[in-house]
Amino acid sequence: MTKYEIRVKSSQINYYRLEAKDENDAKEKIKHALSTRIMDDVTLDDTIKRQHVIEYAVELTSEGEPIL
Repeated sequence: MTKYEIRVKSSQINYYRLEAKDENDAKEKIKHALSTRIMDDVTLDDTIKRQHVIEYAVELTSEGEPIL
C-alpha cells in the first residue's frame, strides 16, 4: 500500500448579529469578540458550510517525504 499526503480545503461562512453605532463600530466589535471569544452582545445567526475541496494528492517516500 502506498502512502499519500492529501491537502483538503474546507470553509464555512458565519453570520453574526450585534448592535453598533455604525459600520466601523460593528466591524471593531466583531473583531474583538472573535479574537477574545467574549461574545457578550454578539449572536451567531447562521452558518453555511461549504463542500470540501481536495486540492492535491502527493505520493510519499518510505521516509514520509513527498515525491514531487
